[in-house]
Amino acid sequence: MNMASRQNYNTGAAASFDAGKGFSVDPLSGDANLLGFRDSELIAGGWKTCSIVSVSIITTMMFWGSLVYVLFFAPGGVYFFAIPGVLYIFQLVGVYLVSRQLYLKNTVARTEAHQTIHSWHTAQPEIIMRMECFHYVTTTRRSNGKTTTETRKVVTHRAGQRFHYDKCEDASGDIPYLRNGLTELLTYGELLFADRSSLEAFICEAQPFVTANNRDVHHVFDVHVAIPDFESRSLVTADSGPPCWVRMPLFALFGLLTLGPLYALCVKLASRHAQHTVRKRITCAIRV
Repeated sequence: MNMASRQNYNTGAAASFDAGKGFSVDPLSGDANLLGFRDSELIAGGWKTCSIVSVSIITTMMFWGSLVYVLFFAPGGVYFFAIPGVLYIFQLVGVYLVSRQLYLKNTVARTEAHQTIHSWHTAQPEIIMRMECFHYVTTTRRSNGKTTTETRKVVTHRAGQRFHYDKCEDASGDIPYLRNGLTELLTYGELLFADRSSLEAFICEAQPFVTANNRDVHHVFDVHVAIPDFESRSLVTADSGPPCWVRMPLFALFGLLTLGPLYALCVKLASRHAQHTVRKRITCAIRV
C-alpha cells in the first residue's frame, strides 16, 4: 500500500491485540512507487532500547549517589532513606524494561538457529488486517481547591480479517553467517507485492474492511504478518550452549544488585552483531 492510501486509513500505532507471532508492517518509505511494507516496530525499537538502557543507567547512578549522601552527609533521620528507596524501585522498573528488549531472553544454538531461519523462509505467512476504534474521554476533578484534568483512551471496537493471496515466494536471500560464539541476531520482516495489480488487489480488500469497522471517532489500521515461531531478537550461541555467565537468571540477580545495565552491556560487548530480513513477495488478483 502506498503512503497516500495509508493516510486515508487514518493509521497510527499498531493495534494492541494479539494475532500470533510475526511482525507488523508500515510502508517501506514515503515513495508511492515502492510496493511493500517493512517491520516498523523494530526500527523504532532500536531507539526505544537505547533510551531505556540510558534511563536505567542514570537511575542506578542516582540511587548510589543518594545512598552515599544519606549515609555520610545527610542529617539524621530515617525518612532520608526514602529517597534511595524510591530510586531503587525506579531502577528495578528500568531493569524489567531492559529485560524485555534483551536478545538474552531468546537464546538459541547455532544449528537450531539455521533451522529456524530456514523454516521462516519456507513458511507461508498469514496476513491479517486489523482495526482498533477508540475515542478519548476527559474528566475533571476538583479537590481541596485544585482542579485536575485527565484524558484517557477508550477502545470500543477491535476487528481482524485475513487477507487471502494467491501465491507467496520467499525473497529473503542467504542466511547470515553465525559464528561459533555469541551473535546478537536482529531479524526484520518485509512484505512485498509482486506487481502493482497485486497491490491494488490488497487495497480493494482493505478499504471495505476499514469502512465496515470504522465505528468511532478515531481508528487505527494495522497489517500483521504472522509467521510460526518468528522472533525479532535472538542470541545465537555455540551448539554446546552459551557461556556459563550468559543466563537470564544472572541478569535478574545483577538487576537486584543494581548492576543489570552493566551485565547487559557486557553481553553486548562479547557478542557479534548480525542482521537478516525475512522477505515475502505475494501475488494476488482482484476478486469480483
